[in-house]
Amino acid sequence: MQRLSRTILVLALVVAGAGAATGRDNASAARAEEVLKQARAAIGGEAKIGGVRGLSIKGKYRRVIQERELSGEREFDLLLPDKYMRTESVVMQGMGMSMTNTRAINGSEFWADGGRGRAGGTMMIMRGDGKEPTLEDLARAEQEQARQMRVELARYVLALLLTPSPGFPLEFTYAGEATADDGSADVIDAAGPEGFAARLFLDKRTHLPLMLSYRAPKPRVFTMMQQGGPRGGHGGKSQEELVKEAREKLKEQGEAAKPEEVEMQIRFSEYRESGGLLLPHRIASGPDGETTEEWEIKTYSVNPQFKADKFQKR
Repeated sequence: MQRLSRTILVLALVVAGAGAATGRDNASAARAEEVLKQARAAIGGEAKIGGVRGLSIKGKYRRVIQERELSGEREFDLLLPDKYMRTESVVMQGMGMSMTNTRAINGSEFWADGGRGRAGGTMMIMRGDGKEPTLEDLARAEQEQARQMRVELARYVLALLLTPSPGFPLEFTYAGEATADDGSADVIDAAGPEGFAARLFLDKRTHLPLMLSYRAPKPRVFTMMQQGGPRGGHGGKSQEELVKEAREKLKEQGEAAKPEEVEMQIRFSEYRESGGLLLPHRIASGPDGETTEEWEIKTYSVNPQFKADKFQKR
């Protein structure tokens, strides 16, 4: 499984364009459902999957941003059909600083909490051209983040349970067979609301998910760190001075340009039984075959008893 997953980029390149040739006809849809039934049987069966109402997933992760490694704890909590919370505690290597970031959707409501830091530091995250956001900008950004969270929930439900998230219908078509020297995969295209489009690779031998890919703007985050309070670090510069420098740097680097679209890949390996289901305990992801993030999952909890206010806005 691990060896085959390392060659999945080759598989992705081999199968490219097969979906368009196959077409969204009845035969293709029927073949896709046949392959998905095999995969569902491999991870635990239709009855077990149909009984899943919620999941809590916890583990450690590493991420590389601008040659700086971040690590910490990550927890995904989801309650079907439309509640999803993603919590990450980040440790800045060599900087003595940590921060907890939470994003969640509760039905149609989106909220985020990213301000809980430690070690007396300030973290600024700037995107785009560095201009001061207007109220309209903030409202649009919140709507887009809510959409991204709904789509992300649908991706993980599909990859882990091999079924659409309730209330988020998907259409499946068979895109073809991808082959490499050490194995082959059935490839399923999935399309749905809010621009959802993904490609699922299933090992032909084990029928387990190897990878889920989708097109998206290349992630880009520009950060400047200041430690030790408002006058500490960076030569004693104030936060206002640092923000100004950040904006100037963004303009110099051409960050206002439309971000490049790439193929994002989420790769799954190290399958073990949890709660009666066979689930991946290592998830790696990144653009165009590059691994920029690894998540080592320690525990799955199937149908956990969440507190009544778990997903409510804080």
